[in-house]
Amino acid sequence: MVCPSDHLEPIIYHSFKGQKYFYTSLGNTVDFDNGTLREIAKLIADNDIEKVTFILSENNRIALDALSNQYLIKVRGLDKAYRRFLTYKRLSLKSWQMNNYRTMIISHHLNQKIEEMRNGLHDLLPVQPEINGKVFSKSMSSFRPIYSRLVCVVNSNILN
Repeated sequence: MVCPSDHLEPIIYHSFKGQKYFYTSLGNTVDFDNGTLREIAKLIADNDIEKVTFILSENNRIALDALSNQYLIKVRGLDKAYRRFLTYKRLSLKSWQMNNYRTMIISHHLNQKIEEMRNGLHDLLPVQPEINGKVFSKSMSSFRPIYSRLVCVVNSNILN
C-alpha cells in the first residue's frame, strides 16, 4: 500500500525480496469499503500474499499538505484524512517529542489504516496476512518501522 506521489515503487523493488503487488492511494487514505476489501482479499488469496505493508515517505506530499497549506483538500476523498492528520498534529505538537512529530503523525495514520484493513479482512480471509507499516526516510535512504499502535495511543491519551 503506497502513495503514488512518493514514487517508492522502484526503491521497494530493490529493498525487499519476493514478489511485490502495489495498491496505491493518495497518502494511504484508501477507503476500505466492501468492494475494495473484496478486491484486496481476492488479490491476497489468489497470490498467497503473507504480508501487507503500508508505506509512506516521511515527506509525503499529501501528509505535508494536510499539515500545512491544505491546497489538496478539495481532492475527492482527502477531506476526512486531512481532518485526521490535523487532529494527530494537534496532539503530537503537545508532546515533548517535537523533533519527530511528523513520523508520529504518519505512524498514527498508518496504524489506523492497518486496523481498518484487519477488521475488514477478518470475515473475508480464513488466514489473515501479517500487516505492518513503514516510513521511508529519503535523507537516510531507508525504511523504518512505524511507531507501534500502543505508542501512538498512549501519546494521544497523555495529551488529551
